[in-house]
Amino acid sequence: MLDPYEAREERKDFTVADQRAYVLVIETETGRTVRTEEVKGLILGQVLTNDTLAVETSQAYYPGGNGHGTITTYPLAKPTAKAATIPTDKWLVGATQDSLLLAPSNMSQGHFGAQPLTRLSESGHVVGTVTGVTEVYRGGWVGRVKDGTDSKDEDTPTELVHLDSGVTTDVAGLKVEEVALPTAAGLLVSRETTTGEGQNSKTTSTPQFWLSAADDGHPHTENLEQFSTK
Repeated sequence: MLDPYEAREERKDFTVADQRAYVLVIETETGRTVRTEEVKGLILGQVLTNDTLAVETSQAYYPGGNGHGTITTYPLAKPTAKAATIPTDKWLVGATQDSLLLAPSNMSQGHFGAQPLTRLSESGHVVGTVTGVTEVYRGGWVGRVKDGTDSKDEDTPTELVHLDSGVTTDVAGLKVEEVALPTAAGLLVSRETTTGEGQNSKTTSTPQFWLSAADDGHPHTENLEQFSTK
């Protein structure tokens, strides 16, 4: 892929829209390549649902205005099936089992405060919205500020919502982080305590429960020792 710096050195006219890249989907159990696509334009985001690869591209560094953001969906069950396109001025920030998650701002670049997410079907129809979202996690979870919460820090989620099942979990005052589980994506929720002051301060993280995308996303308290650090 030719980047703008190479183009400048070679004195070629080059725009963001001229970028090209290949996107591959690989089956983790076998290593088989499921689908390979050449994508034109700047890739702003890419996600997988159960049966679709979705890639957002733009002609600028943002999807709105003259960026002309486009989400292209590629069926995985039929690798030769024609792709479909969805025009959008929002950022593709995540996915559930069967829907795409779009946000007004790029959540991968840091916190921008709580914002609403739009859920799109793989065909581009709006199937719902989620308000107050501060984080998007793999496995279909979002962290959000619970309605009516009087939080001084609107970047800190007070509940987790598993969008595929609708299960909500209170995480007010707790730390949430993504973890790799043997069978699926997961989250570990811990309580942090700090002792001492200044240079002598020490923060300890104690696991409280974990969640797995392999079920309905409810909290588990068994086998917490698997997350202990040695």
